[in-house]
Amino acid sequence: MKIKIFIVGVVSLLIAMPAVAQETIPTYQYWSINVNGGFSGYLPSGHSFLKDLGPSFGLGVEWTANPLWGLSLDYQYFGFYNNKDYGHTNEFTLSGQFNISNMVAKYRHGSWQKFNTYGHIGVGGAISLDPNKSNEVCGVMPIGIRFEYNVSPLLALNMNFEGRWHTNRFRDVAFNPNGVAIFGITAGIRIKLGTRNHIRNVCSLCDYEAAFIKPSADDEALKRLQCLLDDTCDEVAKSKSAVEDANRQIDALKREIDNLKTREETPAPKPEPVTVNYSKTITFDFAMAVLNHCFYPYLDEVATEMISTKAHVMVVGHADAIGDSSSKMRLSLNRANAVVSYLAGKGVDRRQLTAKGMSDTQPIGDNKTEEGRQQNRRVEFVIQ
Repeated sequence: MKIKIFIVGVVSLLIAMPAVAQETIPTYQYWSINVNGGFSGYLPSGHSFLKDLGPSFGLGVEWTANPLWGLSLDYQYFGFYNNKDYGHTNEFTLSGQFNISNMVAKYRHGSWQKFNTYGHIGVGGAISLDPNKSNEVCGVMPIGIRFEYNVSPLLALNMNFEGRWHTNRFRDVAFNPNGVAIFGITAGIRIKLGTRNHIRNVCSLCDYEAAFIKPSADDEALKRLQCLLDDTCDEVAKSKSAVEDANRQIDALKREIDNLKTREETPAPKPEPVTVNYSKTITFDFAMAVLNHCFYPYLDEVATEMISTKAHVMVVGHADAIGDSSSKMRLSLNRANAVVSYLAGKGVDRRQLTAKGMSDTQPIGDNKTEEGRQQNRRVEFVIQ
């Protein structure tokens, strides 16, 4: 009966494996390494569970297909006591990893984006290496839950609670006449390969789906849902800076009122020559249309120059090559509109501004490299 259950577990894991992800970002940014250590014991026990505790440590390599699931290949050592005997096993397993946090709350913000809860289930084998008894091999099925916190884009800390079910031969492997299940608690460190755009760091699924998931041409319902998702993400991005935009507009109105009160009845001076470097580009984060604060001083200079010279400027947005054509065009236009809104908030007449999106049709960097894609996620000024 237990052998049948084990076979069912193997088949279930294979069915649950995710489809191969589209190679839209470098392959190494899907991979991560986890190192852990803690305690373990077996259940049920003939006496106090605490007396059975022994060391446990391991190493795992994970391939994350997308923000919802991935695959993990793990090695784990377990040691435990049974009265006066000491047993230990070396176990190799393949597990499916499921991000419960992204499944339940796909639009998390703030510090909640750094916290994730994962469930996992897998299959594998265990072997005893005790020199006093014959080595034995048995099947093993791990199942557990892991709590993980992203300290930085490349490093995360985690706590893992796990149970492991073994076939009957485990009684010979671990010298355990009372049961065939292990319970372990380990703490670990996860190292994510690549850059800050590692797929494991994508917590807002709207960013991932807009950039990577292409709707089927034959599925009209899916297309409508994708459009609705894109519109919702745009509204969420706009709401983040709504209060700040309102404050900037109030400040601009106050300055305009002060200028009207103090303006002398003298002929309007001739416009001064343009002194701002309009050729400077403004770059954006991956799949985002939110201005970085580091560009505020430069945009303030542009706003002052445009108010003084009454120059008419076309604001042109661009995107990298990641994603389908409609999402890239929408993203490039949203970036241009973000700059237009900021300049208007600083007092520039909107009639002086024109927003235009170019998608990824005018790259200035190599879209095969992260540095090149960063250069292509930009906004430029064209004086008309």
